[in-house]
Amino acid sequence: MVFLFMIHYLFKIIDYYDWYVTQIQYNYMDTGFQATIEGLKYAHGKGISIVVMEPLKGGSLANPKAEALSVMNNSSVKHTPVDWALQFLWNLLEVSVVLSGMGTQQMVDENCASADCSGIGILISEEEKVISELAAIYQRKLLVPCTACKYCMPCLHGVNIPQNFAILNNFSMEETPIKRWLIRRGYRKLVDSKDRLDKEYPNGSASLCVNCGVCIEKCPQ
Repeated sequence: MVFLFMIHYLFKIIDYYDWYVTQIQYNYMDTGFQATIEGLKYAHGKGISIVVMEPLKGGSLANPKAEALSVMNNSSVKHTPVDWALQFLWNLLEVSVVLSGMGTQQMVDENCASADCSGIGILISEEEKVISELAAIYQRKLLVPCTACKYCMPCLHGVNIPQNFAILNNFSMEETPIKRWLIRRGYRKLVDSKDRLDKEYPNGSASLCVNCGVCIEKCPQ
């Protein structure tokens, strides 16, 4: 219902004015979240240029887990994890620009090489199948579709909502015991009593949640 609510208002915003461009979050994991594929196609149908952010979902698609990496390695078509994600977007007629954060020269070189081999509608059926399998793997492990936009904050009871969700998702997606232990330790660093709350930088654990529902009303997801 939340997704339908979001799409309804996205359509209303698009129809409100003759926009030239819109920016949305989109990647092969998020086709059903935020703007969704329906919003992408609707905006394009109105003649609006579409700028895509979060093509690697905060970097998570650049560092695939063992199951996803196995699917990539078993494909006869070879791409790096980053290239799989970028090619998915550049293959789409509706996408005008892809914003990909790059912090090193290697990242710049890799993204440029990917762009040089990209094009609308050039992915073959095997590539599309691989991308569908990758999306399914990630979506099975993602327990909460939180993008850390922080619209839910501040929590009236001091819970750092995005951080708690990130810990939950990271624990679900992580496979190595030592990293899972580190994630647990990260959760234990959050406080579970109001007298220890940091009012400037929320640091409350999920145990402080009282199910008031205020954050649900604010959440764009």
